[in-house]
Amino acid sequence: MTGQTLRWLRAEGSLTMHLRRARAPLTVQVLGQAREPARAEDARPLGLLALLSVGAAVAFAKSRPAETPTDELIVVSMCVG
Repeated sequence: MTGQTLRWLRAEGSLTMHLRRARAPLTVQVLGQAREPARAEDARPLGLLALLSVGAAVAFAKSRPAETPTDELIVVSMCVG
């Protein structure tokens, strides 16, 4: 690349960043107004999913033979859960 091309690309990048910074505060204000407050019932499905996952992993681990290597048992159980 020639020096002139590099100077043009640097100027274009600088202008782009300046324009993005000028719009950023407006974007943050708009997004802040659209956000809803978090509620306890929003977390309930995630908690249920976590309990189901842990239960499936433990049940799978209990069903494996006793001579299964521990590291393999942990990894495969986590994948099942």
